Amino acid sequence: MLEDQTTQAHCHTLVTNACVLWTTQYYQRSIDQHESATSTTVPAAVIARMSPGRFEHINPYGTYFFDLETISEPISQRPLRTTQPR
Repeated sequence: MLEDQTTQAHCHTLVTNACVLWTTQYYQRSIDQHESATSTTVPAAVIARMSPGRFEHINPYGTYFFDLETISEPISQRPLRTTQPR
């Protein structure tokens, strides 16, 4: 029982870290795109207030299955949004 709880906690930690990494990479892409499109630099104070801990885009109730045998190349990232969601 304790071993199962420990395994589950490790899995949650792994998923959380993967989500933070993915969001951080997405933020970097959006900053790069903004700076390229506007020829300006995003102020460090703005970047310092960004948090990769956002989770609105993550479905915590789903079941995820990753068949590593069939993944032969890196998964591409979805395109950045160019407008604000409503």
